[in-house]
Amino acid sequence: MTPVISKLFESVIFQLNESKLQTYNLQFGFLKGPGCADAIFTFGNVVDYFTCNGSRPIVYAALLDISKTLDKM
Repeated sequence: MTPVISKLFESVIFQLNESKLQTYNLQFGFLKGPGCADAIFTFGNVVDYFTCNGSRPIVYAALLDISKTLDKM
């Protein structure tokens, strides 16, 4: 019974605040449409930009995959 109540509560909260919720235009996870290929393309363009515009010859990047943090048991 508790999961049903919490899902209902979540739905009500979401509907009340939907106009205030925004996503970043370069976000690729948890959205319909953009995927891994889009993220790799954008990453490649960012690396090219910094290497072609006077950045050091090395570009450092850190990637974090948090998709498993929202899995349910």
